[in-house]
Amino acid sequence: VSGVVVSLDFGLTRIRATINAGGGSVTALGGDDGIPAVVGFGSQQLTVGAGAVQQWAINSANTVSGVKALLGFAFDAPPAVREKQWRSPMMKRSEPSGRTVFSLQARGGREVFVEEVCSLMFRELRKRAELHVQSSMDAVLAVPSNWGDAHRNSLTVSARLA
Repeated sequence: VSGVVVSLDFGLTRIRATINAGGGSVTALGGDDGIPAVVGFGSQQLTVGAGAVQQWAINSANTVSGVKALLGFAFDAPPAVREKQWRSPMMKRSEPSGRTVFSLQARGGREVFVEEVCSLMFRELRKRAELHVQSSMDAVLAVPSNWGDAHRNSLTVSARLA
């Protein structure tokens, strides 16, 4: 592990990166409240955080949030069913895997898996952290203790994609 470690806190509504530069120096990127866990897809660009929240008001069909609740669950699992109540018709079942995908109008109906959306958030955190310390670094990703293997595996896939 290098002298600089970034710790990622991936919440349902907010994401946060905390940098420990050794010697007890800790910096929270995105402020104490973190960055909104929202991703906005445009025809040409991608927005993570506050910009995506602003996009939501005018382009909700291409704005994704709350993906942590879907990690590791099949499309027909109870948590995904609850999410579908307010995301329909954006969420759909991917065949043949049964996983949840988001169908994006801005990208010609392109389907984006939950893990891909999470990886875009992780990528944004990594970019901000590397700009802050002006180098690459190791990352530590904590997983909630009540998560099972499917959740952990899904989060690991997201981190690797980033």
